[in-house]
Amino acid sequence: FDWAKVKNSGVDMVIIKATQGHSIVQPTSAFTDSRFAYNIRGAIDNRIPVGVYHFYTGRTKEDAIAEADYFCKVIAPYKDKIVFAFCDAENYNNEYLLGLSREELTSRINQFCARVTSHGYKAGHYTNIDHINRFINIKAIKYPVWVAKYSSVKPDVPNMLMWQYTSSGRVPGINTNVDMNEGFFDINDYVDYLKKDTFNVGDKVRVAKFYKILGQTRARLYGNKGSFRVTHDEYEIYQL
Repeated sequence: FDWAKVKNSGVDMVIIKATQGHSIVQPTSAFTDSRFAYNIRGAIDNRIPVGVYHFYTGRTKEDAIAEADYFCKVIAPYKDKIVFAFCDAENYNNEYLLGLSREELTSRINQFCARVTSHGYKAGHYTNIDHINRFINIKAIKYPVWVAKYSSVKPDVPNMLMWQYTSSGRVPGINTNVDMNEGFFDINDYVDYLKKDTFNVGDKVRVAKFYKILGQTRARLYGNKGSFRVTHDEYEIYQL
């Protein structure tokens, strides 16, 4: 990946696989994705906010806690850069989850996310519409949900944080198809390390806080010296 090109493409955040419970194809214990360190370092070095996820395979509450602890140990060096930490618990071809009832899988997701939260991360879970209909009780899961539905129509799911709308997106700097997502939150509220106390001429900035007055969207000028009408997502710092 050319992470500088990814950054310049306008991507607001990337989500990177960190760890997995057991292997689906061979008997192993929890392991770290072979590209995790390279991917997260490339994103962070180019000041791209990151989310991370763990592919879940635990059957019991003890499994859920053990997998969450392993996940959090691996991502700990990047803790202050991570926006969200997700549990990806999918039944498909996942023999470890087959046979769990809807209530049991729902509990395991809550238990995993609770443990991740106890380590100081903002936890969430990844799912899809079929999984919601067949395998989990979405309303009983206490954490924000990242939903896959490959469509032009936004899904209607309680507590939805992000929508994965295609698996065939293209981004400059990556020569394969990638999953693309739309987030329903303000990234600036979560990423402290992107904030700056001083700015230079030519810096690109986004409007973080604005208000409505007489039908106009307006924002305060730096130093509270008046206001301006907001008409673009991004502005460039210039000097008179």
